Amino acid sequence: MHLRSLAHLTVLDASPAEVVSIAADAMLDAVGLRLHPDPNFPDEPAYDTPSVSSAGFKDVRRRLDDTGLALLDVEVERLLPDTDPEHYLPLMEIGAALGAGYIVALGSDPDEGRTTDNFNRLCALAEPFGLTMMLEFVRYSEVRSMAQAHRIIAAAGASNAKILIDALHFYRADETPNGIRALDPNPFPYIQICDGPREAPTGDGVRIEGRTNRMYPGEGTLPLADLMAALPDGVPLSVESPNDGIAQALSPAERAHKAADSLNQFLATLSTNERQPQTKQDRSDE
Repeated sequence: MHLRSLAHLTVLDASPAEVVSIAADAMLDAVGLRLHPDPNFPDEPAYDTPSVSSAGFKDVRRRLDDTGLALLDVEVERLLPDTDPEHYLPLMEIGAALGAGYIVALGSDPDEGRTTDNFNRLCALAEPFGLTMMLEFVRYSEVRSMAQAHRIIAAAGASNAKILIDALHFYRADETPNGIRALDPNPFPYIQICDGPREAPTGDGVRIEGRTNRMYPGEGTLPLADLMAALPDGVPLSVESPNDGIAQALSPAERAHKAADSLNQFLATLSTNERQPQTKQDRSDE
């Protein structure tokens, strides 16, 4: 069984407390939340959970308690050239107080050495809170590949440093399932899942697609089954499928239901395919 989570980016126009309620109504198991306002990105929604003493935080805490949903992860810590890791202490405190297991970081600094040092500092700050730091690689960021992300977490050397795979970013970075199998021990405690066309957009289209034009799992042609086969059995899945066109037509609650239905159908199809007996031709290919 896979833990099924709703990533906040799928319904970014909903408040953190609203995300909990709509995920529970969609019969999902967990949520990922963006909780702490970042002055470096003033165009993002003004989150109403700036601290553990805020009314917004207390509302999220109450809804998590009432619904029984887990908080899978919190976002997002951006490693810019001038980032002071201690800036993210309030996010760590909020995440830990709500029971999160993971916190997501993005590398936006072209200096890999400084990125490594700052990521290591984030890991040290997160450790007392019981949080695992997830370094996400994105083709249009400064940490662009799984190999680079692995190099950074290995150099950081922290026991609470892992890599976050996003299915779209994985394939847009031309990664392969064999690359996952080559990493031992496996550094992927969960993944973000979505879908899209197999052929990547050109130029800035990759960034636009990643932020505003994804598909729900099973609705595109990315080889998601191959990705899943390379990961540990039962790996938790967080649906991250922002799509501006769908957002104009459907409410956050309707999108959460659509995300949950698509994920459930994808998992059912995956399970059915795994149970299919091999044909003689299949066995001859082994």
